[in-house]
Amino acid sequence: MPFRIFASGHGASGHFVHERVDLDFEKAVDKAAQIQAVAEGNYGSVQGVAKTANDVRNAGPDDVGAGAQKVGQIVMAELIQTGINYLAMKGGGDRRKVMLSARMTHALWPDTMRVFEVSLDEDDAGYSFMKKLKTALVATDMYTVGVLRHISDTLARYGTWMDARGGDPWLSIQLKG
Repeated sequence: MPFRIFASGHGASGHFVHERVDLDFEKAVDKAAQIQAVAEGNYGSVQGVAKTANDVRNAGPDDVGAGAQKVGQIVMAELIQTGINYLAMKGGGDRRKVMLSARMTHALWPDTMRVFEVSLDEDDAGYSFMKKLKTALVATDMYTVGVLRHISDTLARYGTWMDARGGDPWLSIQLKG
């Protein structure tokens, strides 16, 4: 699933902007399955391709690929929580917050969208953000390691940017798949 992440924020002096477009794991698996089918001489077998990619997506708990995905999700969740808690230590105003909108576009039915915000004044802003983030990403079918990695990267870049400028953190992250 290709997706786009766009983030904007501000500090004491200036505006922060970060944008990326990326492909995620499933597309790579589909392409590898197609190459495998052609290599085996199965040129027209859409069924073989779907079966191979579907096996990876629906892997059982003992599968190495599924285990690696789960470990990746856990690691990225920890990095996101740390990034939010780091931003929560900055500034001191009451307007410190991080907002996120996730939108998945569908060809045959209406888009799925979730929007939330977390105040950085909460006791455990990182946990609160991650709890709302998981709900939003699962609802929009974007809860993957690739999406989590880019959110974590954006928070790290914004934290570094805020170190140089100071002020109260205010960040908006938009995801579109």
